[in-house]
Amino acid sequence: MDNQLLLLQQENSRLKALLNENEEKLTASLRNSELLHASEEKFRKLFEEHSAGMLLIDPDTTTIIDANRAAASFYGFSVEELKQKSLQQINLFSPDVLKEIEKSRRSSSQNRFSVSERRADGSVRDVEVFTNMIEIAGKTLLYAVIHDITKRKQVERALELNEIMFRSIAEQISEIIFVTNQTGVTTYASPAVEAMTGYKPDEVIGHRFIEFLAEEDIERAISSFQEGLKSKKDSTLEFRYRKKDGTIFYAELHVQYYENQGFIGLLRDITNRKASEKKLHDSLMQLEHMMNGTLHAIANIVDAHDPYTAGHERHVGIIASDIAMEMGWPEEKCKNLNLIGLVHDIGKISIPAEILSKSGQLSPIEYELVKTHAEQGYRILKDIEFPIPIAQIILEHHERMDGSGYPQGLKGNEILPESRILAVADVLEAMSSHRPYRSSLGIEAAISEIEAQRGTLFDIEVVDAMLRLIRKKGYQLPD
Repeated sequence: MDNQLLLLQQENSRLKALLNENEEKLTASLRNSELLHASEEKFRKLFEEHSAGMLLIDPDTTTIIDANRAAASFYGFSVEELKQKSLQQINLFSPDVLKEIEKSRRSSSQNRFSVSERRADGSVRDVEVFTNMIEIAGKTLLYAVIHDITKRKQVERALELNEIMFRSIAEQISEIIFVTNQTGVTTYASPAVEAMTGYKPDEVIGHRFIEFLAEEDIERAISSFQEGLKSKKDSTLEFRYRKKDGTIFYAELHVQYYENQGFIGLLRDITNRKASEKKLHDSLMQLEHMMNGTLHAIANIVDAHDPYTAGHERHVGIIASDIAMEMGWPEEKCKNLNLIGLVHDIGKISIPAEILSKSGQLSPIEYELVKTHAEQGYRILKDIEFPIPIAQIILEHHERMDGSGYPQGLKGNEILPESRILAVADVLEAMSSHRPYRSSLGIEAAISEIEAQRGTLFDIEVVDAMLRLIRKKGYQLPD
C-alpha cells in the first residue's frame, strides 16, 4: 500500500513538472508571437509610410505583390490598382528595367540602376531604383525601392550643357579663357593661348600663371592673387606677359573667384591699345603744354593792358586752386582751376586802360563798363576748343549766391562750382592788394568781409575751406 502511494506521488510530481514546462513553453511561444507581430507591424508601418516608393514583386511573373502609398502616388495609381498587376500590364518598367530585375533575380546582392519611367498620366520621370531579393513566408520576392531623381538629373543635364557651351565659346573666341585652382595652378587653358603666347594649352596646364609674367610684374601679381583670395571679389588687372619666344606683351586680365575652387579668367592682348593710350597721353600732354602757354600769354596781355593789377590773375588762380585742394577736389581739377584763374579777367582788354588805371572813384557809366569784362571774356574764349568750359566759368565768376551778381543774376547751384571758388579767391586777392584808387585793405579785412557774406554772396563750403587754410593751416597769399 505504501509503495503504491509513493508511486502515485512520484507520478503526480512528474505530471506537475511536465505541466509547468509546457506552460513555460506556451508562455514563451506567446511572447515570441507577440514580438513577431509587433515586429511585423513595425516593418509594415515602415513600408507603408516611407517617403520612397516601395514595391514587392514576384520575380517569376513580374506581378506586384505589394506597394506602399508613396509608390502609388508616384506612378499615379491606387495601392490596390498596383497590386496583382504585372509590370508589363501597367507599363511601369521599360525592357531595360526588366533586364535589371532579371539580374537581381540571379544575384543575392543589391542591385542599383537609374532609368526614365512613364507614369499613369503619361509624364516621364527619372528614377533611381535599388533592388534586392528577400524571402517572405517561404517565398523569394524582389524588393524594389524607387527614388524620384528628376530634379537632380535636370541639374546634371544643365551643368553638362553649360560645360559644353563654355568649352564651345572658349574654343572659338580670340581671348584666352583659363581656370586655376586656389593655389594659382592652371587647370584649363583655351586653344587661343597658343596663338597669343606660342604655348600649347598642355604646356600651360599644371603651371602657375605667374611663371609666364614679365619678371617686374611677378610680385604685384602675387599680391593681387592673394588679395583676390581674401576679398573674393571680381577684378580687372593689367600685367606684362612673356611669350614662348621671349617677347613681352601687355595683357588685361578679368578674373572671377569661385568659393573653394579657384579662379576663372579671361586674358586679352592689349599691346596695341597700350600703344594707342601712350600716343593719346603724349598728345594730351602736348595739348596741355600748348594750352598752358596760350593761357600764360593771354595773362601777360591782360597784365600789359592793366599794369596796376599785374599778377592779379596769377594770384587768383593759385588761391582758387589751393581752396579747391582743401575742399578735396582731384588734383587735375585743381590744376585746371589755376589755369582758369590766369585768364579770368581777359575781358578787361576791351575796357579802356585809362578807366582801369583811374585813381579816383569810377562814375556809374564807367563802373557799368567795367562790369562788362566777364561777358567780354566769355565772347573772346567761347569759340576756342578747351577740354574744360573755361568761357562759361569766366562768365559766371562775378555771380553771387543770392542772385545779386552779374551779368546773369544767377543763384546758388545755378553757378558753376569753379566760378564760386573763383569768386572768393578774386575778392580775397583784390581786397588784400593795392589798387590805383585805394591802398590795400589788408588780408584781415578781406577775410572778415568774405566771412560776413558766407552763405549770402559766397558759397558756404568755399568760404569754410578758405578759413581753414588761413586760420588753421597758416596759409599765406602768393606774392
